[in-house]
Amino acid sequence: MYTINLNEISKNDIEMVGGKGANLGELIQNKIPVPQGFIVTTTAYDEYLRSNGIDKIIEKISSEEQSAPAELIRSNISNGIFPDKMLEDMNGALRVAVRSSATAEDREDASFAGQQETYLNVLGIDNVLKRVKDCFASCFSDRSIEYRKQAGYKNVKAAVVVQEMVEAETAGVLFTANVLSGNINEILINSAYGLGETVVSGTVDPDQYILDKNGRGINRHLGKKECKIIYGEKETIKVSVEPRQQREWTLNKDKLRKLYEIGENIEKIYGKPMDIEWAEKENKIYVVQARTITTINKSEPRVHEREKIKLSKIAKKNLAFNLEHVPYAYYPLDFEVSMVLAQEKQKLFNEMGITLGESYEINENGCVTLGNTKVKINKNIIHILKTIKNYTDIERNKEKGKKILNQCNLQLNKYEQLEMKDKTLSECAEIFKALLEMQRNIGYARFRYFIFPAVIIG
Repeated sequence: MYTINLNEISKNDIEMVGGKGANLGELIQNKIPVPQGFIVTTTAYDEYLRSNGIDKIIEKISSEEQSAPAELIRSNISNGIFPDKMLEDMNGALRVAVRSSATAEDREDASFAGQQETYLNVLGIDNVLKRVKDCFASCFSDRSIEYRKQAGYKNVKAAVVVQEMVEAETAGVLFTANVLSGNINEILINSAYGLGETVVSGTVDPDQYILDKNGRGINRHLGKKECKIIYGEKETIKVSVEPRQQREWTLNKDKLRKLYEIGENIEKIYGKPMDIEWAEKENKIYVVQARTITTINKSEPRVHEREKIKLSKIAKKNLAFNLEHVPYAYYPLDFEVSMVLAQEKQKLFNEMGITLGESYEINENGCVTLGNTKVKINKNIIHILKTIKNYTDIERNKEKGKKILNQCNLQLNKYEQLEMKDKTLSECAEIFKALLEMQRNIGYARFRYFIFPAVIIG
């Protein structure tokens, strides 16, 4: 069987339709509103590889344990030909979304989210077939291979979901547990205008709603929503959102209630916290994907006791300044990056003979607290007059500062040309380390050659 309708399958059909397809079929069986569509099965995937001789290439590469064959396999898949008997089963008359659905995808122990491909607003059978090939090939991207290796999956097959598009007015993601705080008794909803890709990819700052398990609102955040993704003549395009709309909430009480009810129903079906992608058109909510949340601690929410600390006037002033600029909770990675500038400033004060304590600390739970704010004098204070003289050499400052900033610009231009989607996790890590080092250089130049001299001269 090369294709099968979504309404004919259930969660027990993973080996034939992949994790994503099986979840959509299960939702339909339980009367959840899901756009119509069909699955190109793993049988079709096997037949496509066999008829084009790609299975032999994979077999040979596996037996010889070659380490860099992925590009060869992807190229053969992209240039392959569909057997006539497979073409008879496929159609592409409507606007459709074409999504990969690997057999290891969207399981309870590994979601594989973002590892395979999704193509929106695909028109015509020729374009559908091209995107089906692309989904097959995405099983052999470097990052997908590395992810499977880390997760312990070996024999992964690809199915492909071909599903009618919803021309969404609003769309987003619904988590039936609060993945930000770890609280399983809260529901988190992110929402923006247009197709949900802006929310899933992090392109926009979406509206955020937190509800309790009875559907009552606990908190909400109005996102900027500066752009949205909509249908183009071919696939999708990104357009700006009018300033007036940016200031409006994307969801009213009625839509929030519908999303809450859908989320609760899906969580009951699976018996676990769920990550649900949804789209809304003309006040009707559609579910386009659902998977188990694999990144949340299923225990009761953590409660952190706050210690009362007496603050000096300077500490209060610094705290107010930072809260004004960063009024939201840090993720650990946010914290590490934001502290780079603070560390460079501390380094320069130390060179002048003034040792500053750590302004902020982050613990193992991601809670940021006020650190040691004590100021001490060190031996470099002896050279303070010489240091100040160096700082007030304006021409030297301009020369040195611009040299560092120009070097950083050249590096940035180089990194902006890179195609990140084909990079392995370790390659991405090396690039990120280089960018952090660049930020340190920029931070040093900013304080040493521009801000400190301006303050001293002023």
